[in-house]
Amino acid sequence: MVKELENVASDKAFFIFNGPKINNLYELAEVFENISDASFRHHVTAQKNDFSNWARDVIGDSELAAKLMSAKNKSKMAYLARERISQLETLEAASHTKALLKFGMLDFLLGIIIGVIAGVILVSFL
Repeated sequence: MVKELENVASDKAFFIFNGPKINNLYELAEVFENISDASFRHHVTAQKNDFSNWARDVIGDSELAAKLMSAKNKSKMAYLARERISQLETLEAASHTKALLKFGMLDFLLGIIIGVIAGVILVSFL
């Protein structure tokens, strides 16, 4: 799994002011749809953006962090988080496909080698 999509260590979870704790990007995207305006304003002001800081410092996703820093409302942040999740899931799927192709190629080559060896052995008996 792509590191950015995994749960963070329990001591690195994001605790929403008067709300739930967030363990991963999926929960971050979801919280923007349910967070109260007061809780949101507690975490996002003209001077700070705790969501952006958490994405950068804990999740390790500087790309998402930069986008969240520029967004100032919940719906935009929800959109940006879901968009990033989609990008990361696509990246993860591509890496799985690449790994499957690699192992498929190895199996194919191993089959050819075994076939050639078996053919040589059979021909030597004739």
